[in-house]
Amino acid sequence: MKYLLDSNIFIEPKNSYYGFSLCPGFWDWLKTCTDVGSVSAVRDELLEGNDYLVSWIKTELKTNRFFNTKDIDIQECYQKIVDFVDGEPFDNSVKQSFYACADGWLIAAAMAKNATIVTHERLDFNVRRRISIPYVANHFAIHFIRLFDLLREYKIRFILDSSSLS
Repeated sequence: MKYLLDSNIFIEPKNSYYGFSLCPGFWDWLKTCTDVGSVSAVRDELLEGNDYLVSWIKTELKTNRFFNTKDIDIQECYQKIVDFVDGEPFDNSVKQSFYACADGWLIAAAMAKNATIVTHERLDFNVRRRISIPYVANHFAIHFIRLFDLLREYKIRFILDSSSLS
């Protein structure tokens, strides 16, 4: 897997600019592009919802190709991430929130598989209320990009269906 997607890469587009009925091409691209995937912890987070995204994931992204499992390499990298976060100057409640979400597993998978993380988060060393993906990824020299950068890299174009014009 070349790119690993954060939960927000599904949630934000679904709720706004790439809604299922507004831009079905985005969702078709996601399910067919073999270079993009995620981790089972992201899938678990997404399945906590109660909307069309949940049923879409269950029917369209049901293969292990998309949500890869936690293999031994990923588990070893996750331990490195825990060791790093434990030594950082964050409140324990912030650290516990980080451990409870999929972010650490996503970073570990990117580290183990030499993949790029796709997230909407930005690197900000001053934020102390949460531990962001870019903060940890930056420490381990793991590349991360935003969704629009990924779409530009693949030269993705969503074309207006002229049959819908009146």
